[in-house]
Amino acid sequence: MRLLCFLAVTCVTFACAPTTDDGDGAVSDGGDVDGALDASPDGPALDGPAPDGPADAGRDLALDGPAEDGPSPDGPADAAHDLALDGPADGAPDGPPDAAPDMAVDAAVSCRAPIDCLDRFWDIRCVGHWSCTGLGCEEVCDDVGCGDGRCDPEGGESATSCFLDCRRDTACDDGTMPECPMPAPECDADEILAWHNGCHRCVNPDTCLPWGEPECAGDADCPPAEVCDPCGSSSCPVCADCVSACRAHGCETEPEPACDMVRPECGVGGVAVVREGCWVCVGLNACEPLPPDDCAAEGTSVPVIPNAPACCEGLEPIGCDRPIEGVCPPDPCVGAVVCADCGDNDCGPGENACNCPGDCGGLRGSPGRGEDPGS
Repeated sequence: MRLLCFLAVTCVTFACAPTTDDGDGAVSDGGDVDGALDASPDGPALDGPAPDGPADAGRDLALDGPAEDGPSPDGPADAAHDLALDGPADGAPDGPPDAAPDMAVDAAVSCRAPIDCLDRFWDIRCVGHWSCTGLGCEEVCDDVGCGDGRCDPEGGESATSCFLDCRRDTACDDGTMPECPMPAPECDADEILAWHNGCHRCVNPDTCLPWGEPECAGDADCPPAEVCDPCGSSSCPVCADCVSACRAHGCETEPEPACDMVRPECGVGGVAVVREGCWVCVGLNACEPLPPDDCAAEGTSVPVIPNAPACCEGLEPIGCDRPIEGVCPPDPCVGAVVCADCGDNDCGPGENACNCPGDCGGLRGSPGRGEDPGS
């Protein structure tokens, strides 16, 4: 094919060679045909092979493609051609594009030391410490190091991984272990970290609930040793409002009732405690069983309302005044009275220096009398 093209071009060139007058009457045919052929851009003269130059190499590559007999050493042009057609060699080492995903994975699990893992979720049911490995933070069960009485944050111990050493106030825990997918929060100074329902919770240490959440609606919501105080807590540590909370009543009681009976509400001045296996209403002041509902026992506070129970025989209603920081308030207490045996020269239940100074000794600002507040 190459020979046929060459012959056709040669014939055209020879036929169309211009003739000129060289001045002496001789006609020139444009020079030596062999010279024209030698100078032709289409290839070398037929006399013999000439070494290929850049133009011939380009023409050969364009017409025939690379030689089929065997590979020739690639130059820059061939290397570019191969790269464009085939892409990078399969065995070539990965460059920066392949390394980028690896870096992203490493960043998600990276740690430099066990202490970097302390805010992570402890996801196994054992005590131990955190370890920083090539895969990131890992939990390690260790009931030897955890239990030596020394909290070691540098070694990966935290309140969640090793509460035996890194002790928390566990008074508000409900007995469950944290299993929720959240790290332990940072609680304020007036809160403690509790474990409730398998998760972490910052709570008011007095109620074991978040600040502002009522603990009880009545005595039945409290354990036998406590009574529901309508103003036992507040919405925040410095708030002056009232939020109900269970408070210790101070009267002797058994831990739990053995009888099938709901804890009763014993009214103002009374509380239900467990005696001989069942609930009994006692007065908050004397902690003695309350008499039948038709009268109020000694030390019982009785509201000033229609149909309120009267004081039992031998007792008289006295004021509900109480000392405040060692001083009787200037304004008398209103809204309630206390059934007491004021005047028997014994400072008995419900009596104090403000409402019965004759039996309990007077204080500055006290009324100075122990008679019925209505007189």
